[in-house]
Amino acid sequence: MTSLLALAREGDRPGAPRPVSLADAARAAVERWESQGRVVAHGEDDVFAAASDEDVAIVLDNLVENALRYAPPSSEVAIGWRREGERAVLLVDDEGPGLTPGEEVEVFERFARGSAGRGVSGSGLGLPIVATLARRWGGAASLRNRPGGGDSGRGRGRGRGSDDSSGSGSSSDSSGSGGRGDDHSGGDD
Repeated sequence: MTSLLALAREGDRPGAPRPVSLADAARAAVERWESQGRVVAHGEDDVFAAASDEDVAIVLDNLVENALRYAPPSSEVAIGWRREGERAVLLVDDEGPGLTPGEEVEVFERFARGSAGRGVSGSGLGLPIVATLARRWGGAASLRNRPGGGDSGRGRGRGRGSDDSSGSGSSSDSSGSGGRGDDHSGGDD
């Protein structure tokens, strides 16, 4: 329900961004999802996104849920975070079937499903929610095939330091990407 409300508020102006620790957000997501499958987290400790705690949690929950839905039951879903220049990047990698070429844009449209989604339950709203929230904070989302198989969900947005109250600083990127490097959901790159 919270995710659907995020879509309903798509045009609303967000409140003032706060420095959100991607490490803390990822560890909390692991705790929420550990009973559903093997979910792990790893990354740099000092990466902060300029966003809201709630929106980062929704992005992670949608990316992790998507990864768990398509990955084999015994595989690992890995949440990662890092800084790329002035941007903070949030990643969710899985070992699922990946995307058919050309689906990288389509899966971010409401109710669209990739070819791997045929016969799998779901609403087709998870990735559009990720893209909406990434754009809300000046970022972008993407989903790409990983070279060894599976997908990588990637979110990007403005980052900021843990003690930076001015809103300047680095960017945070939370999107789903799997290897091609294109962000297809808008935002500032």
